[in-house]
Amino acid sequence: NRTIRLFVGTWNMNGQTPPRHLADFLLPKDIDYVPDILVVGTQETFPEKTEWEIRLQDTLGPSHVLFHSHSLGTLHLSVFLRRDLIWFCSVPEDDAFNTRPGAQFKTKGAVAIAFLLFGTSFLFVNSHLTAHQENVKDRVKDLKKLNAVLNLPKSLPIRRKGRNFMDNFDCVIWLGDLNFRLEQSREV
Repeated sequence: NRTIRLFVGTWNMNGQTPPRHLADFLLPKDIDYVPDILVVGTQETFPEKTEWEIRLQDTLGPSHVLFHSHSLGTLHLSVFLRRDLIWFCSVPEDDAFNTRPGAQFKTKGAVAIAFLLFGTSFLFVNSHLTAHQENVKDRVKDLKKLNAVLNLPKSLPIRRKGRNFMDNFDCVIWLGDLNFRLEQSREV
């Protein structure tokens, strides 16, 4: 029936080595189904990106394949698809932007991946925004800059609907370490 189940996870790894087994993160015991698409965005990523993708693949097993990944400095975004869905996807497109130009270590900015599945357009954006409570204006400025400079779609057959690049996609998921803080209890 072309219903897609989606898992999106984000993880600021703080440069640490992840655990060998990731089932608790990707496939917890209480799930009723294995998602069709799994998207994992990391910030301050484990330096061995290939090994990280292998660990994710090992956890998912042969039912899913790494469809596409993209990195910018310590930002990384991986998209895994259920193996049989690969035939119904477009070629993926990606883009990235560093919000701290000239910085030796690219730790802030965004990476994005876009594709079509069954004619529905998807956009995933993984970002790491300016830190610290007092820098709300800088985080908002980061978001505006990313919205202005990320260049997707490039050649996907999507009709441009608006000035905002996100308006051009049917499904947009923005994830990451956004560094915004809520001054409320968890219950609220």
